[in-house]
Amino acid sequence: MYRFLMVDDEEIVRRGFETKIDWAGQGFEFLPPCDNGRDAIAAIDESPPDVVMTDIHMPHADGISVAAHVMERHPGIVVVILSGYDEFTYAQAAIRNNVFDYVLKPVSSRDLSALLAKLKAKLDADRRSREDESALKERAELSGDLLRDRGLAEFVSGTSPPPSAAEAEAVLGFDPGPPLACAALAVEGDAGEGTAAPGTIRERLAKALKQTRRSAAFFPSEGRGAALVLEPGLERCRAAALAVASALLAEGAADQRAGTGLRVGVGRAYAEWIDAPRSYAEAVAALSYRLVREPTEPFAYVQASEDRDALVELRSLEERLCLGLRTGAAARVPELSASYIAALAAADLSPQRVRHEVLALFSRARDELAGIGVSAAVLSSKLASDYYRFAEGLDRPQAIAAALLRLSEVAAGTLEDSSHHEPEWKILDFKEFVARHYADPALSLGKAAERLSISESYLSKLLRRRLSSSFVDYVSEYRIERAKELLAASDMMGYEVAEAVGYPDARYFASLFKKRVGMTPSDYRKSLGSGR
Repeated sequence: MYRFLMVDDEEIVRRGFETKIDWAGQGFEFLPPCDNGRDAIAAIDESPPDVVMTDIHMPHADGISVAAHVMERHPGIVVVILSGYDEFTYAQAAIRNNVFDYVLKPVSSRDLSALLAKLKAKLDADRRSREDESALKERAELSGDLLRDRGLAEFVSGTSPPPSAAEAEAVLGFDPGPPLACAALAVEGDAGEGTAAPGTIRERLAKALKQTRRSAAFFPSEGRGAALVLEPGLERCRAAALAVASALLAEGAADQRAGTGLRVGVGRAYAEWIDAPRSYAEAVAALSYRLVREPTEPFAYVQASEDRDALVELRSLEERLCLGLRTGAAARVPELSASYIAALAAADLSPQRVRHEVLALFSRARDELAGIGVSAAVLSSKLASDYYRFAEGLDRPQAIAAALLRLSEVAAGTLEDSSHHEPEWKILDFKEFVARHYADPALSLGKAAERLSISESYLSKLLRRRLSSSFVDYVSEYRIERAKELLAASDMMGYEVAEAVGYPDARYFASLFKKRVGMTPSDYRKSLGSGR
């Protein structure tokens, strides 16, 4: 069993580390922790542990001083730096002092267990080859990898200036210049067992990259990996990046079926390696497609063109979903959710727009719930989470559908009787019916009532109560608005416009148009400056 010394000046952190892990089960003895660097150095000298995990900022002596002391006096001890400050300068200082790893607060139980597994594997290897020069060389190589990871991550994330061509070649191990193009991948694990552990991503990424001649992997944060793929020509580079991404997903096919697999975003290929940050930003953005698509294939970034008809369909489905929440119609929500997600996936939107649409839907859903009396406190209690944190945490289509259903159930539980909201559905159905059939000259109150499965008299009452309009007035107004659009945007003759909006009699149409607009169709067209 290996001895583990924790050094941190925050009591809550020390107590949390001690209680959140089965230390004996992981093969470690958790020693009495120290709350400052000076006491830690004394404890290490008195009874050297196998592992020291130390915070950076502490009274009397900081974590770098502790690491430097260990390197000088006890080189066999493995040191891990723990800090809430994600600054590359700290990582550089830690590496100079032979630190094994650099971990950012807060640390979850899963992340800590994964780290302990890595530490135990390292200590087991060191035990087998203690005092062997090869062990010391391995330690130096691991530190070098950490520095390389940090350097690549800083450059690709755009937080540090690009290296010179010579520096880039030294880091990558090859000349990245022309004719090589560059594309980036972002690899992300979800909250499932095992796959999200950095070691697993590291191993799978290394295996997938073996099929490429020129590539480099790095690890920007816990649970996320990344890679640059460089090949001659844009198309060849893009194909190579997609092949790596597909290999990653194929390797984890069983995890994907279990819902605990990797997700891979692929940025566009660029002609110069200096544009790697742009490609990586696109690869990260592409991961937003996970909200509406299953990760059976790589999420390739596209600058999508927005289909106006698709957006109209989305607005209609969003309206129906919100009506379902407002009326507590939980039975309607699963089908509407599936239609909404399918429409969003097919709308050819950019990944940023996809995420915006989902968050906008849940923002409006919150307003609908508030409108029927669901307070923020009640909603947080029902969801066991802050609402907006709950919405931002959604990461797949099933989660979105389940969340909408849960919200509709909350609404249903709040409303004493949702049946009195049924007329709202009928009015929405009526509007959609007119929008689809306004060009039919035979459109009538009877046909609309039959389509809505209600009587003509009840429909007339609904229209007057909810829209303050009769059937004839609503249809006429709708047709005139469509006619105005045709007059403004087309070269159709007056009688053609009349027929297109459901009036076979051009004279009657012209008379009705003048009555409602205040001018004839031809005068209206002239008023727009068309000159037709």
